[in-house]
Amino acid sequence: MLSMGWITQEFSRRRPPQAPQASDQDRQQAVANLWLELREGLQADINEYNRLGGAAIFDATGVEQVAVSDPATGLQVRIEAGIRDRHVRYNFDAVREEVPAPDGGFFSIRPSPAGQAELFSADQALTLDEARRVLLQPVLFPTDTSTPLQQSA
Repeated sequence: MLSMGWITQEFSRRRPPQAPQASDQDRQQAVANLWLELREGLQADINEYNRLGGAAIFDATGVEQVAVSDPATGLQVRIEAGIRDRHVRYNFDAVREEVPAPDGGFFSIRPSPAGQAELFSADQALTLDEARRVLLQPVLFPTDTSTPLQQSA
């Protein structure tokens, strides 16, 4: 019986341990979990807003669809997750004629080989807090012109 040679020992000692590779099913589950976290965070934000005196409406129209509106501002955001395609698309609509609606947008959800998932706007990674602000600020605080996204150079 051969024992492990010194070359094999050196290779194993010098190589960094490989992160376990997630299966496609694990990566898809990470994408679904990220969407659920985003959705639950949106609901919590609306609950907080309403507790502080707002009157926003959170409407979970389906497993992968959410709408948030605020009658006081006359705006609504419709958010749709494409779990299979790994994206979140959002559109703003005016619920009153005289109110201008901002442009919508798109987040990609990128799973890592290790099975974690992250949101991106273009090539900028977003935390869930930042993503929720992008989605809710135009509806809840439309006169605030600051943006949570940094412009890429």
